[in-house]
Amino acid sequence: SDLDKGIDAMDKYLKNGGDDLSLNANDMLNAKSIKGWIKFANSLRLRLAMRISNVDKTNAEIQAKKALANPYGVLEAANEIIQVSGHGYTNPLIAIGGWGEAYMGATMASVLNGYEDPRREKWYNKATLKGYENEWLGIPQGVFMQEGDPNYYGGYSALNTAGGETTPAILMTAAEVWFLRAEAALRGWIPEDEEECYLNGIKASLHQHGIYQMDDYLNSERTAADFIDTQDSENNIPARCRVSPKWNPADDKEIKLEKIITQKWIALFPEGCEAWAEQRRTGYPRLFPVRFN
Repeated sequence: SDLDKGIDAMDKYLKNGGDDLSLNANDMLNAKSIKGWIKFANSLRLRLAMRISNVDKTNAEIQAKKALANPYGVLEAANEIIQVSGHGYTNPLIAIGGWGEAYMGATMASVLNGYEDPRREKWYNKATLKGYENEWLGIPQGVFMQEGDPNYYGGYSALNTAGGETTPAILMTAAEVWFLRAEAALRGWIPEDEEECYLNGIKASLHQHGIYQMDDYLNSERTAADFIDTQDSENNIPARCRVSPKWNPADDKEIKLEKIITQKWIALFPEGCEAWAEQRRTGYPRLFPVRFN
């Protein structure tokens, strides 16, 4: 209902001769125009439709089709990113990263290292632990630090904060929307090609981070890597994510869904709330269990 009212108001404003750029001076979400805000609204509708897909399939399908039928469209290009910045805004994740308290997690390390994903160096620094300086090391959840040593994992891969606290905080990307479309196509809700949407999602995410050599990744059959804890071998655990980036039309629907959501989970970084919600909804990617609660 809120989206209906917002889209209707913006549509009427434009049709009555309103300036498409009138919000830009104060737009901290960088939608770039009124039309950009309508695209954002349509994209949010698609996100919400998929969020309720397991509990209200009928309404979810109606809303997904409605989002994609709107003539203003949805976020599509890699540079169409809804992100908070400007007017003195500082990114809280980057601030926390500067305190030395934000590190790569074990599941992320398993997936990105196994895939040899080029985005890992954009998001994390290489380890500084002696003997592991050319690797990306993640910390497992729910493990004990060595008593009296707060820097037990201090040599592992910290968050890359090179952009500084003015780095925009991402809320929604075109990559996420392409993966939403891939899932909608997989469910048979829309006539789009599920493979094309899936590949567009990966491409949009890679382009978003300045990566343009992608054929190797798109055709990769690599899977996640086993997790090795250099500090305590009792925390070692075999890889749980067994799907590769390469799309195979012959795969069954569940494998296809796992591929879509696993790539979506990667592309959502660092918007952890949405990544968590999607993992909770689908069970993908297959996360490592918490070692001790």
